[in-house]
Amino acid sequence: MEFSRRKLLLEEAKDASLKSYAPYSNFHVGVALLTKGSSKTIRASNIEFAVSAIGICAERLALCLARRENLEPSYIAICSHYKGEYNFHVASCGLCRQAMVEFVGLKIVTPNSCKSVKHLLPKHYEGRKPK
Repeated sequence: MEFSRRKLLLEEAKDASLKSYAPYSNFHVGVALLTKGSSKTIRASNIEFAVSAIGICAERLALCLARRENLEPSYIAICSHYKGEYNFHVASCGLCRQAMVEFVGLKIVTPNSCKSVKHLLPKHYEGRKPK
């Protein structure tokens, strides 16, 4: 992915982080997900609840929205916002890493690189196959 497109995707992730609902942790995360074929960008942000287990991470929300629209994700940019500082090198949780590696060919975009998400979870779960 060329630098200008990568920069634009990162900016969209940054904008998405501003729409996050994180009143408990104040850790706001936004994602911009570029899909194959349609070149549609899906933006999502994390949503927290008092019971943390029922919240959803921005990464999985974006992947769910893509799946719902029958779109195949190709690139994902992630940005966190905490106490006024933005970070484009966010360490996704294990659930999000598993979800990302299940989309074959998905690449994670950072300011300096664009790599396969496979390296995020080298020994991911492969026990169940869709019917």
